[in-house]
Amino acid sequence: MKMAISSVDLQTAIGRRIAKLRKDRGMGQLELCGELDVSAKHLSECERGVSMFSLERLLDICEIFDVSLDFLVRGMPTDDAQLNFPPSMVKIFESGDQEEIDLLNDYLNMYARLRGTQRTSIKKQK
Repeated sequence: MKMAISSVDLQTAIGRRIAKLRKDRGMGQLELCGELDVSAKHLSECERGVSMFSLERLLDICEIFDVSLDFLVRGMPTDDAQLNFPPSMVKIFESGDQEEIDLLNDYLNMYARLRGTQRTSIKKQK
């Protein structure tokens, strides 16, 4: 069973992603503060994981840096190439057929064992 991430770890991870996005685009803290209408102290605290932006500010950050909320909060990739699952897999997930999802999960687990890697189970999407 997968353990939930602590709120402190989540804040730190989000803060690091925000700082990296800002630096990768050559943006200073004061510039981002101006766009978000927040203080430099608050931005600094959020980037260090000491504090957290409101959901509205997180959505503003997503818009500024053209990233998804999934990427900002969970670190999920946003590059289409990374999300390009084979159409047959997509159909299985979309079907909601638990037997088919279980078979695919068994196959992927067998593949992972053959490759010598471990992975977690695929869960049915709701």
